[in-house]
Amino acid sequence: MHLLKTLVFIFGTLLLVAAKDDIFTAQVELVALFDTEHVVVKAVERYIEMEEERLSEIKKKLSPFKQKSVEDVVTNPINSFLLIKRLTADLEDLTAIMTEQSNLNGED
Repeated sequence: MHLLKTLVFIFGTLLLVAAKDDIFTAQVELVALFDTEHVVVKAVERYIEMEEERLSEIKKKLSPFKQKSVEDVVTNPINSFLLIKRLTADLEDLTAIMTEQSNLNGED
């Protein structure tokens, strides 16, 4: 009977030690996951910054396309020429920026 109690005690102790090691291992793995989450958050924040910069550039390129009135463009030959230029060269630049793919990793 004493041998049985001793074996139960030893077995129980081993289970507790094993469980404690599993908890420690799980905590180490959680720390690694937390670090990974931090890297992902930083990458998404950088992506958002890059997209905001790209959108800001699109807004700047869009401003010349806004006209006060049709009469200003049609009656003035220079404004007519600038309209044609905007709808050819400038619009091509604007669409290139709009379709540009952002680099997720960013440029360091």
